[in-house]
Amino acid sequence: NLSDAPDVVTIRIIENEDGVKLIAVDVNGWNVHYDPDPNVTRSINAKALTKSNAVFGQGTFKLQEDTNLTLGIRYTRDRVRNIGSTDLIAPTGVVTPGALINQATTFEKVTYKAVLDHHFTTDVMGYVSYSRGFKSGLYRITPPVPGPAARPEVLGAYEVGLKTQLLDRRVIL
Repeated sequence: NLSDAPDVVTIRIIENEDGVKLIAVDVNGWNVHYDPDPNVTRSINAKALTKSNAVFGQGTFKLQEDTNLTLGIRYTRDRVRNIGSTDLIAPTGVVTPGALINQATTFEKVTYKAVLDHHFTTDVMGYVSYSRGFKSGLYRITPPVPGPAARPEVLGAYEVGLKTQLLDRRVIL
């Protein structure tokens, strides 16, 4: 599965025909060149936009007198967009406009949560939970370069714990 492939970054220092050293950076096969010419100013104009929509629900079900099961589910749809360019400004003030980058993609994910809790006494509750989280991918905007968005992050989290109320509820742990 290509989406599971790690990010590959290759950095090379090359010399052009005038003897000027250039840094070439390849990220996942997309090539970006940086020319360290101190006489050229770069004007980076970039904007990252995200529109996120989600629907979710959660319910708690009593399994026994002191035991509950809480289940939650969420569907998320994120539309991310990258708009921008890198203009070069010569010492004479002449501006060479960079290519306009305008790209967008959509990330969708269903995430969920399950919690089992048990009240051992009125002051002590134990619980175990598992939740699955999601953060959509994004585009690189400084400087804006064409290429795919970074892959989204998906996280699975386990939790085990106790909640207690001590000293007539003056201490809650």
